[in-house]
Amino acid sequence: MGVPGTDLQGWKWVRGRARRREYCLWVIVALAWVGILGPAGSPFTQVVLSYAVAFQIFRRLHDIGLSGWWYPGFVLLEIALIGGLSVELSPEWATLIAAVLAALGALVLGLVPGNRQTNRFGAPPGATGRTWSTIRSN
Repeated sequence: MGVPGTDLQGWKWVRGRARRREYCLWVIVALAWVGILGPAGSPFTQVVLSYAVAFQIFRRLHDIGLSGWWYPGFVLLEIALIGGLSVELSPEWATLIAAVLAALGALVLGLVPGNRQTNRFGAPPGATGRTWSTIRSN
């Protein structure tokens, strides 16, 4: 049994690839969760939701042909940006600028099409064992 709207079967949270629809679904659920509960949500559910979205980001990076290790690099860059901007601006403005850049990064991940062919992370999501080269040859 899989997660509705996704290609997840069982607990394949980090492996494989996530299409744009699946990634956007998870981002919308996360934003709705934060918007509805806000600070009232328990720390446990916030951590679980953060990990679920991070795993979707890993899988989305896999779909466009990048390693999931790009995500921690982006997080470290955001932390460095907040620290650097905090010297010149107030911490609130620095955090706001970093949050806007992170939102733009999330938007780009949702808009960039994935690789149509099999890459080192597996077949395209929803593929039925046919690769792009076999589809083109038929």
